[in-house]
Amino acid sequence: MQGMNSGNYVQMKKSFRDAQRQMRNIRNNAQRHGVTITQSKWETATIAY
Repeated sequence: MQGMNSGNYVQMKKSFRDAQRQMRNIRNNAQRHGVTITQSKWETATIAY
């Protein structure tokens, strides 16, 4: 994590979680309309350093 302070890390982690939530919502909404979208590995990924 060279060149990254903890504030940037926290903000990036928050943004990533938000993106995961959006992916889940899109997939669930598509499912309700009869479209199956396979779950991405990024939807369940965790961040650690």
